[in-house]
Amino acid sequence: MELSASSNTNEISRAEIENETGTYDPVEASINRILQQSISFCSEGVTIYKVPELLRSIKPEVYMPTTISIGPLHSDRKDLGANSFKSIFLRLFLDFTQLSVNTIVETVRNLEQRARSCYAKSMEMSRDEFVELLVLDAYFVVMHLIQSTCSHLDSPKMTDFLQFNYETSRDLMLLENQLPFFLLQSLYDLVLHSKPSLNDKSFIQIVSNYFCNNDDQELLFIDINLPLAAKVDHFLDLVRIRKPCLNGDITFTSSGIFWPPNATELHKCGVIFRTGSVIKFSDQAYEQCYIGYEDKNSMSNFAAFMQFLVQTDQDVKLLIKGGIIDNNLGSVKEVTQLFNNLGKHVYPGVNYYSFYCKTMKDYCKHRCHRWMTSLRRNYFSTPWLCASSIAAIFLLALTYTNHHSYSHWIQTNFLIGIQQLMFKLGLLNLYSNYHAIFGVIENSIYLDS
Repeated sequence: MELSASSNTNEISRAEIENETGTYDPVEASINRILQQSISFCSEGVTIYKVPELLRSIKPEVYMPTTISIGPLHSDRKDLGANSFKSIFLRLFLDFTQLSVNTIVETVRNLEQRARSCYAKSMEMSRDEFVELLVLDAYFVVMHLIQSTCSHLDSPKMTDFLQFNYETSRDLMLLENQLPFFLLQSLYDLVLHSKPSLNDKSFIQIVSNYFCNNDDQELLFIDINLPLAAKVDHFLDLVRIRKPCLNGDITFTSSGIFWPPNATELHKCGVIFRTGSVIKFSDQAYEQCYIGYEDKNSMSNFAAFMQFLVQTDQDVKLLIKGGIIDNNLGSVKEVTQLFNNLGKHVYPGVNYYSFYCKTMKDYCKHRCHRWMTSLRRNYFSTPWLCASSIAAIFLLALTYTNHHSYSHWIQTNFLIGIQQLMFKLGLLNLYSNYHAIFGVIENSIYLDS
């Protein structure tokens, strides 16, 4: 008697698990099933994963969709409000393209096996169930993106969906809420055949326009000039293959991995923080899961870099003052906690910024940089401090270099004059800072005379 094999249970027939002696061993059967699952997970085509538990444990809600479920990993969520709009968008797609249900179903059915192989987690869905899920989810995504570009497609039903717009754009970037890009591209190609007016827009351009409109910022990581959509695995993968964020070749140090000092330490040594391009953190969980990627985990590198740079509230205040961080959370403490948790359980491996970090550490090791910074900020940071410091130094020099005959003249005509001028200008605090210096100079003058 043989065990029945089925696509939805991944059962293995008795003939496949009989050992060399021809007997059936249930332990061998169990090990074979485990091996099949591991082969599936490590398959080259797998691009969509569950978030690792270590990352999820820090803040589970950030990895969960709040409005709509896309794909099989959260298909059992019945509490998501926008899910009820999937059938409405499917009807809108059919009306817009004038395609038949048979055409759209067969298009998805032909890609079902390839799409199934993209998911690391084995699914308990039959082929028909999976095709139905892909039809509802994929056509929703494509039509939703097209509708965001073509304003004339608005309808009374669609206005009810507006309340979900922002949350939906966020959900479409979650690692566990992805559909294979080739599937969405194939469905968009169906639209192009029936609507030539869209031929001037690639699907990647449609995606870029959609996320730009919802985030009100340019998505710097999306390269709309990609020659082939086949290079993209899914929406989140657009982050991985974005335009390079570093100019020139990356330089690695041979003496180990270095991370930067915190912002306060750098500030004490005279490092100036200046604004650059906008950085938006997307789902780093993808980089931690993706096996064999070629572009490396540069976003996780940057997250780790920022975690070392921002360790205290004072670090945050310095970066906010320099325009590096735009605080939309409220308190400085919340921002500090955000960066402190940013790199937890994230293992970037090679540090792309190691060369720059080593340069910063070497710079901070030289005491002269700290001393010069302290001198400049305490005595030369304003015109008044600068003038007073120069005057004090000048007078001190005169005390030891001028002849005795000039000492009384300096004391009566120059030194006292400076003191009176500082009082008149209301620089009492500045005067108190230099009172000791003036006292030393006066005593020297009287001694000399």
